Amino acid sequence: DWIFFLDSDMTFWPEDIERIVSNPADMVSGLYFKGQPPHTPLAFDETGKPIDYLSGSLIEVSGCAMGFVKIKRKVVDALGDNPFRRIGDLGEDLSFCKRAKEKGFRILCDTSVQPKHLRFRYVGERDFMV
Repeated sequence: DWIFFLDSDMTFWPEDIERIVSNPADMVSGLYFKGQPPHTPLAFDETGKPIDYLSGSLIEVSGCAMGFVKIKRKVVDALGDNPFRRIGDLGEDLSFCKRAKEKGFRILCDTSVQPKHLRFRYVGERDFMV
């Protein structure tokens, strides 16, 4: 049993979900980037900084955003009531990751799966005059 979190502003190929879901790890995220500048990866190393990565690799991370991630039920169950409760300045997603890591669960990021944030922008005269 697992749950798949998918933000409403993500675009992806159906194969992306299949690849993440078929990975047997307890928690697996695709690699995607902040929707606004700076467009840094939303997967983090042990210092809390965005990861350095090679495309096409599967790497362990300390945390990830929850916009495109599979989590096995046993992870959620192990974290008790309100596993998304915020810890300090961390958001709900990274607070969940911190608790999962403390319980010994691994968090993987599949950098071959790269969904995109869908963004719209205003177009005006400045764009026309270019």
